[in-house]
Amino acid sequence: MIRLISDSACDVPADYLKEHNVEIIPLYLTLDGENYEKDKLEADRNAYYDAMVNHGAFPKSSLPSVDDFYQKFEEAVKAGDSVICITMTNTLSGTFGSAHTAHEMIMEEYPDAKVAVYDSLQNTVSQGLVVEEMVRMRDDGLTFEEMTAKMPAVCDAGMIVFTVGSLEYLRKGGRIGKLAVTAAGKLNIRPLLILEHGKLGIGGISRTRKRSIQDIFSYMEKYLSNHDVNDYIFSVGHGYDKEEADEFRKAVEEKFGMTLFEHQEGGFEVEIGAVSAVHTGPFALGLGFIKKYELL
Repeated sequence: MIRLISDSACDVPADYLKEHNVEIIPLYLTLDGENYEKDKLEADRNAYYDAMVNHGAFPKSSLPSVDDFYQKFEEAVKAGDSVICITMTNTLSGTFGSAHTAHEMIMEEYPDAKVAVYDSLQNTVSQGLVVEEMVRMRDDGLTFEEMTAKMPAVCDAGMIVFTVGSLEYLRKGGRIGKLAVTAAGKLNIRPLLILEHGKLGIGGISRTRKRSIQDIFSYMEKYLSNHDVNDYIFSVGHGYDKEEADEFRKAVEEKFGMTLFEHQEGGFEVEIGAVSAVHTGPFALGLGFIKKYELL
């Protein structure tokens, strides 16, 4: 059996994980900098969002330990199973380092083990789409060797185009240049952010939330002028404002003539988790997408 593993930053709902036998290794979260809780298992997403929105909190996250990954890998190896594991992009977390070290330890102790670890180059909604592609490959009958041959291209084929309420959370986490944050703060502007090939960058700026959302549409319109919409799976990820997200989903489907993954049979809706909100703040909204593995 091929065991599929992701860290909790993928924000895939529990019922999907259970149905498709995907295992999760949680990151850790704290509001006070002292007491850490396991993401999804102990930490309540709504409580963290409430603290950010209503109390101006800046939560922190901590990566899983090497042993967190090692124990999961060893359990699979002893059961005679193979493992394919992904983590959130290394530009936002050191989680891949923990998984990679655990992988090296496993291979030293069990040299015949079939264990592969990948930096997904993604986060939240697009990382969830990598999970979906892993599930589809496994369920389509691909072998461990066939899947691992595909995985680097699958990870690199995802992308998120999104906006946030402000750049302050990214600044505090050191994920974006201080100069860009200072300029944005002075001008009271909203950014268009792009996570592609594991790198986070600014794709544009605007003065209002409405315009920043329109910038997502403009970017995607240009992108899809050179790409076939049918070659990709699309999904919306949202933070605090569910009503805004539902309106955005409807507009995306109408404008681009697509059915989002969350509206397809067996799909899931991504509520951006607290792990990602630590970096983006509570008002992230965006469109994630990935090219179907058959076309890579």
